[in-house]
Amino acid sequence: MTLPVSATTFKSLWETCASHRSIRNAKRFAVAFSGGPDSLCLLFLLHQYFKSKHLEQNIVSLTINHDLQAASQRMTARCRELSASLGIPNVVMSIPWSQPPFPPKPLPGQAIEEVARAARSQLLFDAMQQHECDALVMGHHADDQVETALMRLLRRGRVSENGSTGSEVALHNSITRPYRRWGMGFKSQSGTLGWAGLPGMDKWIIRPLLNLPKDRLIATCRENKLDYVEDSTNFNPALTPRNAVRAVLAGREVSALPEADVRSIHDAIDKARRMALASPTVGAGRRATTIDILRIWVRGLEQTRENLDSDDQIIQSKLELSKIQKHALIRRILRYVSPRAWGSTEAEANGRTESLERISERLFRSIDPTIPSDIAKLGAGADVLWKPVAIGNDGRIERLQPGVGRPKPTVGWLAHRSPPRAVERDAQVDVTSKIRERLANTASRKVVEVLWDCRFALTLKPWLLSDDVKTTIIDNLDGVSVTVEAGGEWMLPSVVLRRAKSMVVIGGYPKRRGEFIQLPWVDIRFIRKLSAL
Repeated sequence: MTLPVSATTFKSLWETCASHRSIRNAKRFAVAFSGGPDSLCLLFLLHQYFKSKHLEQNIVSLTINHDLQAASQRMTARCRELSASLGIPNVVMSIPWSQPPFPPKPLPGQAIEEVARAARSQLLFDAMQQHECDALVMGHHADDQVETALMRLLRRGRVSENGSTGSEVALHNSITRPYRRWGMGFKSQSGTLGWAGLPGMDKWIIRPLLNLPKDRLIATCRENKLDYVEDSTNFNPALTPRNAVRAVLAGREVSALPEADVRSIHDAIDKARRMALASPTVGAGRRATTIDILRIWVRGLEQTRENLDSDDQIIQSKLELSKIQKHALIRRILRYVSPRAWGSTEAEANGRTESLERISERLFRSIDPTIPSDIAKLGAGADVLWKPVAIGNDGRIERLQPGVGRPKPTVGWLAHRSPPRAVERDAQVDVTSKIRERLANTASRKVVEVLWDCRFALTLKPWLLSDDVKTTIIDNLDGVSVTVEAGGEWMLPSVVLRRAKSMVVIGGYPKRRGEFIQLPWVDIRFIRKLSAL
């Protein structure tokens, strides 16, 4: 008999996620709600939890109408009814296909999984903004994690009989975290599909059900008489790769799939089972069904990922790091330094094993300062350069000079942003109209926020500008602008007042060399996080 999820079990799962201060202090939560058993179970349990605790947090459910099947309208109407039955407001959003940044609506027979996910993610984030939600809660569960691991194995193709270390690293990186920051998006260009920008750094994604198998979520719905929606497209193995993996794993009919695809999926399942039985989490003597073995194995991968995310586990100066730990540390540093969107794969060299291996090989071996190739800079993705440096006894960083006869220095590595491309160096963010709008209302204390180079957040307070600068901006509607531009070779933010034949820096970093210009009306802070979350 499959046990439903008890209130006590959910409390433990939720409060594990809520251990992070930003989630614990959140006031409004959005729940991604399709009406299916996973999201309905989640909506019910979360509602019951808040109700029992008499907490002030409130919930809104968000439903996406993909408009990709005839039943779409009926299903979204059912979502409204289910949400209303729990006393929770429901917001339905239809994907505006072909309206930028959204792509054209996929035609029958075209691949839809990736494009639908990207469009759904954009709408959910926009709705969080509109409804002032601090976090999005999603109903992903243990079986989703197993499917994701199998899909990763399928993408990698060949895997050794017992699972290579490289495969293990890739699998750990594919495991979904129970909670994480939303981030700036999965693309680095403002206005593109998936862009979240600066607001994304203050939003969170929470998945409290990752340790639970789907059958327990269904049992919870049945126990509490929750009449969930069955989406028939989830059972069509020919529609998406995930559906195909799910069908083969469950032993369902897959005659619509090419024989080669079915064989590849079976191979991936067999390889995953062998990797699981060889792992300390499962053990060779484990007697259980394949799906149960894979659930236990993936839970072990999750635990390893949680350990890697812990600063205490990954920052070890005296202990030998494993390959998985080295890659995790490198990815975290790349994400911190890169000018690509924080949280995107672009900021982690797209997770390419060869790039991470190149960096790891250089970072974790001894350097001979007398050998020029040993002290050469290294670039392996994410627009980050790694440079060997000498570290003085006082902790000061100095250039590492080659040569024989010098005292052997303490050698470290400095990771920094790569020199900008011409298009980046010449980029400008024009804030003139926003500043004029604020200055037109003398009582306004509304700030102007700018994300620069995906690294710096600028908070501009126009009411604190000097009177002469205010007058210049207000009285000269043509030929005067205020822009954020690159200051120096490191793309540091410079706020510039431009006239027809002159320019002056009115805050931030100088255009070339010189001291930082600290003025009350400009606040500049480095926005990227070193945390794995």
